[in-house]
Amino acid sequence: MIDIAEIHNRDSTNNSKPHLFNRDRPFHCELRQKRLVRALLSVEYQTPRHPNPFSEPYRPRIVDSELTTRLAATGAVVIEGPKGCGKTATARQVARSEVLLDVDDNARRAIAIDPRLVLDGPVPRLFVEWQVEPAVWNHLRRAVDDRQQPGQFILTGSAAPADDITRHTGAARITRLHMRPMSLFEAGHATGVISLSALLAGETARRPESTLGITELATLVVIGPYHAHQRTVHAGHARLSR
Repeated sequence: MIDIAEIHNRDSTNNSKPHLFNRDRPFHCELRQKRLVRALLSVEYQTPRHPNPFSEPYRPRIVDSELTTRLAATGAVVIEGPKGCGKTATARQVARSEVLLDVDDNARRAIAIDPRLVLDGPVPRLFVEWQVEPAVWNHLRRAVDDRQQPGQFILTGSAAPADDITRHTGAARITRLHMRPMSLFEAGHATGVISLSALLAGETARRPESTLGITELATLVVIGPYHAHQRTVHAGHARLSR
């Protein structure tokens, strides 16, 4: 990974060259600084992601189609929900580039210089844990206004930043998609024959034979709706049955 701080330190120890990050330099040095950061970010975030050979295939979620529909209609979508429910994994199915604000120091340094530096890249562009740098919100909204195109950005985060009177609501530009933990149907433990929306619409429910016994149902209730927990427990059962 290219480290902006490393370049900063290297330049500051070289007296034969002007210090690119010196705040006392004229304005054109700030422009050169922004161009360098933009070049570094293009290397960081536009390289293709390589799948982890040890990870499980993505399990389709109910919100997949809703995310696609909203991206086709609005400039940006914020996926909200509890930690571990699969927000980032779902967003990555449609995102073409990403910025990991929770772990990437370079991205946060770039935002400190100019938040617009992290906006360029193939779209939809995903911002993971965007609330770490809430200053990026208004710049995302402005970019949506300027581009006048749908499907520009996806934001995911497990926490919402404190209310800020300087942050625009994003109305008519950014929509919010609430994501819930994995259901039994999404996890592959139910057929989905009985639909709550169909019941509320007045349809008669069918009663298919359940493939889960009392023990299996009790286990799933204890594990909870988080796929990572289910995977861990099932792996432990597999080891014990050997």
